Amino acid sequence: MTSQPSTIFLLSGSKPIPIIQEFLENLDNMYGSQKFTCFLEKFVSKSIDVLDIRILNDSDFEKLGISSIGAKTKLVRKVKNYSLS
Repeated sequence: MTSQPSTIFLLSGSKPIPIIQEFLENLDNMYGSQKFTCFLEKFVSKSIDVLDIRILNDSDFEKLGISSIGAKTKLVRKVKNYSLS
């Protein structure tokens, strides 16, 4: 099994984008253990990375089992810290 890099750099000088596990762990550290990493398996099984969260709609979140408005808001707000350029 190959190890996954802990961050992805899109362009030289841009803010590093964490892998989904690290992103969710950071949210757990801010808001409480297992509040976000409990969704890790679903994100991985659907091949959703951190930047994909920016374009998820309410239906997508529901399919992932995320119905809490607060959880959705926190995910989207945090992902806005990372950009494509």
